[in-house]
Amino acid sequence: NAEYMGLFYGGLREASDHSVPVEIKDVKYEVFTAMLEYLYTDRVPESVTSETAVHLLIAAERFMLDRLKALCQDIIRRGISVHNVVSVLMAANSHRAESLKDICLDFIISNEERLKQTGAIKELCAEPTLLYELLMRKPPANQERGRR
Repeated sequence: NAEYMGLFYGGLREASDHSVPVEIKDVKYEVFTAMLEYLYTDRVPESVTSETAVHLLIAAERFMLDRLKALCQDIIRRGISVHNVVSVLMAANSHRAESLKDICLDFIISNEERLKQTGAIKELCAEPTLLYELLMRKPPANQERGRR
């Protein structure tokens, strides 16, 4: 990661004075410890929930840990529901988790009526590109309907 290369090797105080703590902003303690456990064991801790896995996915993207990213996508995929699919889709989109994004789009299409009842789909109004992708992915209406 260029940010940390500059921090440790770019002549900054953190590079030469090892007593200066390195701050890692925007990563919760729980997520960071799960990432460290992955780095040492090559496994995601069993305690990681699908919600935590979303944050871990973001950290994996930030620190360029592709295998961890894939493991997080799998955890999240197993936890997708009508109540969280839109927020998971938006996180997948913003962090370039394409396979997770595809899973979410397919889930939305398969559960369209249930999602309409929850109102969660309204959140996608803030992401017109995702709405467009969803519309383009949706299978064409039954041709018999068009003849009526």
